[in-house]
Amino acid sequence: MKQTYLIELSLLTALVVFCIFRTLRSRKQIARSVLFVLCSIVIPLLGNIIIAASEDPVICNAGYMLFLLGTNFVLYTLLDFSLQYCSFPPMKRGLWMAVTAILTADSVSVFLNNFYMHCYTLEETLLESGEIYYILKSGPGHYIHLALSAVFLLAIAGNFIWKMTRSAALYLERYAVIFLSIVFVGAWEFYIVLLDRTIDRSMIGLAVGGILLYFFAIEYRPVFLKRALHELLVSNLSDAVFFFDADGVAIYANTAAASLFGIDSRNLADSAKILGEKITGSAFIKNGMRVEKDFRTQVEVGEGDGRKYYDVTCRRMEDKRGNYLGTFFGIQDDTILEKESRESLFRQTHDQLTGMINRDVFIDRVNQKIAQKTGEQYVMILSDIADFKIINEIYGRDTADRILCDIADSIRQVAHEGSVYCRWGADQFAAFAKRGVITPELLEEEIRACFRPDESGSRIRYPVVIHAGFYEVTENELPVAAMVDRCQLAIAMVHDDYQRIVYVYDDELRQKRLWEQRVNTELPGALASGQIFPYLQPQYSSSNALTGAEVLVRWQHPEEGFLAPYRFIPIFEKNGMIAKVDLHIWEEACRILASWKGTERERLHLSVNISPKDFYFLDLYETFTELVEKYGLDPASLHLEVTETVVMNDAVENIRVINRLRDYGFVVEMDDFGSGYSSFNLLRDMPVDVLKIDMAFLGKTSHPEKAEMILNNIIELAHQLNLISIAEGVELEDQLRMLKEMGCNIFQGYYFAKPMPLEDFEKLAA
Repeated sequence: MKQTYLIELSLLTALVVFCIFRTLRSRKQIARSVLFVLCSIVIPLLGNIIIAASEDPVICNAGYMLFLLGTNFVLYTLLDFSLQYCSFPPMKRGLWMAVTAILTADSVSVFLNNFYMHCYTLEETLLESGEIYYILKSGPGHYIHLALSAVFLLAIAGNFIWKMTRSAALYLERYAVIFLSIVFVGAWEFYIVLLDRTIDRSMIGLAVGGILLYFFAIEYRPVFLKRALHELLVSNLSDAVFFFDADGVAIYANTAAASLFGIDSRNLADSAKILGEKITGSAFIKNGMRVEKDFRTQVEVGEGDGRKYYDVTCRRMEDKRGNYLGTFFGIQDDTILEKESRESLFRQTHDQLTGMINRDVFIDRVNQKIAQKTGEQYVMILSDIADFKIINEIYGRDTADRILCDIADSIRQVAHEGSVYCRWGADQFAAFAKRGVITPELLEEEIRACFRPDESGSRIRYPVVIHAGFYEVTENELPVAAMVDRCQLAIAMVHDDYQRIVYVYDDELRQKRLWEQRVNTELPGALASGQIFPYLQPQYSSSNALTGAEVLVRWQHPEEGFLAPYRFIPIFEKNGMIAKVDLHIWEEACRILASWKGTERERLHLSVNISPKDFYFLDLYETFTELVEKYGLDPASLHLEVTETVVMNDAVENIRVINRLRDYGFVVEMDDFGSGYSSFNLLRDMPVDVLKIDMAFLGKTSHPEKAEMILNNIIELAHQLNLISIAEGVELEDQLRMLKEMGCNIFQGYYFAKPMPLEDFEKLAA
């Protein structure tokens, strides 16, 4: 590492020395100042060579002193150079004395470091190469030195900036190149500081800056460079460049002209003819390449994959008197750029898999059709593949993509003229067509035809079920996305029906959607105003003693009246707002239990329902424990009803939550036991205290005797597991007698009482 740096420094020093000898031969007035700058740069270079070459701390210290003292000399000579090069008046004697005094004081400070160590210290470091290198550790004196260096560099750069702002544009280049060299040195120093490497390579930037200063101040010839650059630029342009004289004869063609059109010095005179053949039908190939005015045009040549795109620029050249001198032609081959642009535009406006237009373009084109106001009536159609995720898993991504492409091809085949269609989403396709051209019946037949196996094979070769929503557009001002939403709503009505394909959005669906939106909007106000409140359905023991009640939710709507739960509970279950309703009912239940403390009703319990969504939106352990602590309740008085769905959704986490609640003292009931497919398996892991059996279990079969046997075994199983059994939905005396004989513990149903307001229940429990 040190050896490499030493070689770099040696080469740079040699170059600086070479520049010094070249400067001695120069007769330019500025050469003397340049010479002083270059000589001053040699001093810190030599200091850094000593540092890199030696492993003796005393010698390295001498090298650092030489380096720091040399940089002061560089700043002094560079300031003098900037004043002379920018033609400033001689600096006043007093100011020069101040500059000299400052740099002298800093130099003395560097020298005194040998005694006071206030400027820097050396730290021995072992490099990766195994070499010893002494790092300069900055002290206050060194920071002052760096600050002075920065001030001087800024002052020097300021001289050039001041000069450039007051010079004619013709002479701006002369000062800009020197200024940029100084900026390079400053930027390099800043970069080295940020890099924080072990070996300080700041001298590389200083040396290169000195070499650049020499080149631009002594050797640089702007006029010659300008001409050379012009020739090089034109010759190496990627555009084909042609010059034609006043007689229309080609007098110049650059390298690109040969590569694009095969025109070089051998056939230069035939340029007009060749261009006419290569760029067929070009309007500018006329009058022997003599043009009357400047123009620019795009030319498209060829077909298919061989199509070419050219950007042609023509300039009529005249002298100051307006005399015609000739014509300049620049021809740029934009084929790659144009194709990439068109491909990019295609990617932005089309689905990459199916090649159909995407949703945004579809919306724009539909809006254009509606805006035409031709009096036509339209329909919106949305198709959806049932259980497409399962298809993806079973057949793989490639097959799933082929299915989508096959569907897209089928849509293209059956689409009527004037219709607009697109891939709306992952497995959804939308179409906008004239009403009457396509009807729900025709649409269903077309979809079935795509999947009907026959001797020739169906267009879709995989087991796919398509559902389609059909909406007759009656409100043209409706946003396109809202039209598609109505189709989606229609699909939602039949999504699990594998027999029916097309479902039409009608007023009934519209009213249902409006009702969903309405109850969602009104829920916060209904909770705050007490419109939503608890009803209690009593529960009795086998000795007909009242043991408690299940808390059910009811809504007394100010306009719709008393709402049955089916009118709002499923809506809230679907969108997750059930968590707000449940939280409200749980607190009402706790408030009721608190009001019973110290009365005969204190022995009663209340059961509240927990929705599967509650596990996602609420911290159930924190919620229930805070509620019972807030109202000072015994957790055992509040029973928590869960369904097997809760466990099936996220078994490990949800069981952990239920266990924590039971450990706290809550009683957990499994509601609707036996209604699912996994109930018996869940009993192994599900932490519950009560099994709640719905008597509707008996009415779901044509073999009641078997159902009774299963029911009897469930109750017996509960006894064996030390679980309490509750039968809900008890409506007949025979049912009650049978359940008692089976050993069921608690009963709930219309035989005893319907769900009732709190006041009625409290009278019953008095």
